[in-house]
Amino acid sequence: MVRQLEGRIALVTGANRGIGLAIAKEYAHEGAQCILAGRNMAALDRVVADIKSNGGKASALALDLERPDSIQVAIE
Repeated sequence: MVRQLEGRIALVTGANRGIGLAIAKEYAHEGAQCILAGRNMAALDRVVADIKSNGGKASALALDLERPDSIQVAIE
């Protein structure tokens, strides 16, 4: 099976639900290392665990795009 995103890194916002969740799972399935960003760390941690249990690579990052201080902390 060819994994088209092998060796790539994907930052997925809103990855704990909806479209963001679907994108994160598909990107991980295709081999990307996913950085899952959102406001709900508990939910993001569950998605990370799910991706890893299926052989994918993922980590979570607390990020609220409506708060500039949250963005700055994430950058650091």
